[in-house]
Amino acid sequence: MMACKIELEICATSSPDEFTTRVISAPSGGEPSAVARLDVDGLLRDRDALETTVLASAVAGRKTISGHEQQLRQMGRLLFDALFSGPVLGTYRASAGVAQQRGEPLRVVLRLTAPRLAALPWEALFDPETGTYICRREPLVRHVPAPYPEPLKVTPPLRVLGLVASPRGMPVLDVAAEQDHLAQALATPIAEGLIQIEWLAQATWEAVQEKLLSGRWHVLHFVGHGDYDPASDQGVIALVGEGGRVNLVGAEQLADLLNEARPTPPLVVLNSCSSGQEGTQDLFSGTAAALVHSGISAVAAMQFTVSDPAAIAFARGFYTAIAHGRGVDDATRSGRISVLGAPGTLEWVTPVLYVRGENTQLFHLLERSPGSTASRALPKKTTPASRPDNASPGPGRGTAHTGAEDEDSGGYSVSPTGHTTADPDVVTGQTTQPTSEQQGQIPQQEQSSHEARRIRKSRLLIPILAAAGVLTVVGAVLLTKFLVGSSSTHPLPPFVRGPDSSLNPTCDQGYSQSGISGWASHAGRGTEATSCTLTQNVLNAYWIAGPPSKDPRTVSARGSVDCTTRPGASCDPTNVANFLMQCAGDGSNPWIKCAGGENAVVYLW
Repeated sequence: MMACKIELEICATSSPDEFTTRVISAPSGGEPSAVARLDVDGLLRDRDALETTVLASAVAGRKTISGHEQQLRQMGRLLFDALFSGPVLGTYRASAGVAQQRGEPLRVVLRLTAPRLAALPWEALFDPETGTYICRREPLVRHVPAPYPEPLKVTPPLRVLGLVASPRGMPVLDVAAEQDHLAQALATPIAEGLIQIEWLAQATWEAVQEKLLSGRWHVLHFVGHGDYDPASDQGVIALVGEGGRVNLVGAEQLADLLNEARPTPPLVVLNSCSSGQEGTQDLFSGTAAALVHSGISAVAAMQFTVSDPAAIAFARGFYTAIAHGRGVDDATRSGRISVLGAPGTLEWVTPVLYVRGENTQLFHLLERSPGSTASRALPKKTTPASRPDNASPGPGRGTAHTGAEDEDSGGYSVSPTGHTTADPDVVTGQTTQPTSEQQGQIPQQEQSSHEARRIRKSRLLIPILAAAGVLTVVGAVLLTKFLVGSSSTHPLPPFVRGPDSSLNPTCDQGYSQSGISGWASHAGRGTEATSCTLTQNVLNAYWIAGPPSKDPRTVSARGSVDCTTRPGASCDPTNVANFLMQCAGDGSNPWIKCAGGENAVVYLW
């Protein structure tokens, strides 16, 4: 457990804009408190705009502080000044100094006792004196008061149950791509035998229950759609229901489902939108907080909508740190740093970590004995094809599919190389390996012959690779000309000019995607019923979904009004305020047409 931490309790007072911060514990000693003022309602109103800003940054490549980051930094400074005021700030500075002398990070633990305060994005805390965001330098944890178990003893690999849910009527998820992305992100720890993933695609309630009952899992990783339902004041995730339709599962239902496992997985990762968002009436209404309150040791979730690249980057940094024995708080910070690698992105602020009790070291990883690193294949998985003795195994998804029996990993583990070898404790009989003396008895003439063949192959490979590169470039040029053509000869879409009918702003010049140029990087209104707000958000949502294409694509975007106020409009079931817009190439015209809402049209060109 990390020794250096400062734990702060933030409590509401009788005044809606006033609260008390109290230091529970700190390396520097003392338990000071301070009263601060904060316009919580105003910050909550700005939260949706901040989410749009953070998500839009996923497709922008910036080298300087943008207007988007200034908005995030301003909110972060307001939160910092309110949290660390008076003597509490002095204790924080002194504790940071103690941690620096010890050569340790200072873990910042927040006890948020009021629902309205828990709904704020505290991960944006910005220290104006050091010019840094706290969560990027130090682990930041949201504490849920509850008893906590000792770290689970695990002989690697960590067994991860991956759930993917892409029900009908919602933005389509490429299930195979989701699995492949996570496998690529975790290729190194999988190849080293540290992590093992088993997937349940198109997860239904029944299938998830059966899977939880059938094995022992250390981590549950959910990829899908999630939201916060203001009507019921609780978080929801979307599983696949009857006929492939949406089955919205509330946080309390999900907690009961996960408790079917024995033991309950200590760690849950929710790579779904708004899975970390809190309500303003119930302190444990959000999906992540409700799971931790129900008994899960820690939950990493997303407080905003998250782009695919950011979700994949977070998983890579997070799981790699866990596999190397880091605490879940350190691993969350590692995930943020992985997200930070994309130029200009602000999505490192999106992940949220909830921890039950005091312990952030969920797993105690045991050393694997040399004779028990691999034995038999995991059920319903295939073993890698046999290789010549001189072939080197490469990292990949196949290396996660072999394993050896071990009491803490549910009966299976993975060899570092991915090969299946016999374990005398499990398999009857013995296997023989060539001795070092036998390995050294290779004739010199045969070695020379091998070397000559290797040189001839390498010389032949160079022109083949060169030819492949030329063909790739030529193909890309032809494809670009086919899709885009010459911008100077293409007409513009039939835009509508003047103020829109709702907020009356004028966006006659349209919008452009920051940091992006070329086809479909601009947007304009196509009908009088289309608002400027919807036009800009459709452009952002389209690029977040992926590069432009004439193929059909569904995007979810917020307009100037709530979608539910427009009868007949197609609303996003996971975020009912958003409109679902159907985008595709507009016949032979050189633009993309997005239609939806109540006669709303957005053109991308």
